[in-house]
Amino acid sequence: MIFVNCLVRGGTVRDTISEDDFLRAISKLKVLGSGFEVITMGKRKLVRSVPTELNKDHNEILELAQAQGFVTVDEVQKRLNWSSGRTTDALETLLEEGFAMIDDGRRDGKRRYWFPCVSSVSTYVGAATL
Repeated sequence: MIFVNCLVRGGTVRDTISEDDFLRAISKLKVLGSGFEVITMGKRKLVRSVPTELNKDHNEILELAQAQGFVTVDEVQKRLNWSSGRTTDALETLLEEGFAMIDDGRRDGKRRYWFPCVSSVSTYVGAATL
């Protein structure tokens, strides 16, 4: 559920926008060729706002990242049975297109690719205590 505050004469009105309202608005933008569209990733919906074509590899990494908000190269290789080159290519594309952020500050020295577009606030809170 999304809430929007609207200023009206004499005060503020809080209106509720349903998921259907949101999806219809995004679909109307798509007609204009703006690059906005809704993509279903597992149980979540992702609003793509950049005109990048996500392929099957990108989608699989995004689905994998939903569990904890990030992935490592080793994790992608093991869980998806991919080669190092395939994993690196897909992660670098997601990084270049703004889907991922790099975290090199971990004690274990393993680079993590964080995906704010598919993770929730509770994921970040839990990860901060690790």
